[in-house]
Amino acid sequence: MKSAMPFLGLAAPTQRQISGDWFKANRLTSSEQWQREVLGLWRRAEYREERHAALDLLRNRHYRSYITPELWDLLDELIVSGAWWDYI
Repeated sequence: MKSAMPFLGLAAPTQRQISGDWFKANRLTSSEQWQREVLGLWRRAEYREERHAALDLLRNRHYRSYITPELWDLLDELIVSGAWWDYI
């Protein structure tokens, strides 16, 4: 992978399964909490898979109602700071 950020080498289906299992066991109860977790995962990421987990949480079906126009600043940060083919 041509990126300065290291990666663990997890296959995408494996990484999504791990993320999905963790999200299922640790439900978030508000849009604010969900946004903090997405940004926290994204900002603290040391490996690419951690950023993929943030994106998995962002698009998790349980939080679809949290996707509103007010989310623009969060999305803008992810797009600008993660401008790479596998994120965007």
